[in-house]
Amino acid sequence: MKVNWEVIKSADGYSEHVPLSMKLLCSSNEDVRDDAYWRLDNSIVLQGYLFESSFYAVELILEILEDKDSVEKENALELLYQIAAGCLGGVQEETMILHHKEVSVQVAVREKLIRYYDRIKGVKINHGKPGKSVLNHPLADPETGIYVADSEAEILEIIIEVLDDLKIESEKDPRTLPMRYLIY
Repeated sequence: MKVNWEVIKSADGYSEHVPLSMKLLCSSNEDVRDDAYWRLDNSIVLQGYLFESSFYAVELILEILEDKDSVEKENALELLYQIAAGCLGGVQEETMILHHKEVSVQVAVREKLIRYYDRIKGVKINHGKPGKSVLNHPLADPETGIYVADSEAEILEIIIEVLDDLKIESEKDPRTLPMRYLIY
């Protein structure tokens, strides 16, 4: 199903910029990659708050992570972490329509990430490449809120830990969605 990004809600309105920003996330130019990252970070997820665009962006992020030709994956990993961590936060009120039903964005994104657990766990990355700062991690510096991962592999491990927590949370949450709601 093709996503009509022009009507998908994000922190800054609508999400028509998301597909191009995702492509730029893989640029060979570090400044372009970083600009694209911050554009997405302040749009699809903002300070741990998820939006409708978060749900649809997961697929694009996974495409970047699974692309053998994409060597710059750290920003995509960081975005995936931010989205996953947003699912663990307190209850958020943002909703979206899936299969003609209004559902919590937070629950929809959580369930989608759980559905893609094996796919995410199977991502092949450059284990030797230096990592990137990960925000809101339990090991983060208390003053800055930043934890610097040693490698992209460590960022992926952190994401898997969050997904494991999401699985546990989902089992206890009566708002869990049927799988048919997650296929678009």
